[in-house]
Amino acid sequence: MYLCSVKIEKIFVYGTLRKGGTAYHLMSSCMLLEEGITVSGFKLYDAGEYPFAFYTADPMDIITGDMFEIKEDILISLDEYEGEEYRKKVLPGFDCYIYILNKNNAPFLPVVSGGDWLLYKK
Repeated sequence: MYLCSVKIEKIFVYGTLRKGGTAYHLMSSCMLLEEGITVSGFKLYDAGEYPFAFYTADPMDIITGDMFEIKEDILISLDEYEGEEYRKKVLPGFDCYIYILNKNNAPFLPVVSGGDWLLYKK
């Protein structure tokens, strides 16, 4: 019998990867820890089929998402799914990852009012 260590991480998702999102199937092997969490200091932008989170540091800017426990190999797959448009950062106060827009300036896209992608897309 071989034993190997598997690193367990957490990730906060706010768009297509959320429960009910169009890419939720990518999270099928992950454990949903909490649904509908709000996080401050971010704005959500509508890029058409998916949103971008942009760090603002403004506590009045709030986004809603889900927290998952994920294994390291899934994190690699998510990095590929998110692509170069996003960068993975540690979400302060939650000890988890979040993918945010890989730019220093806010995009010229519509803001997702209320910060909840699933409600916005209904």
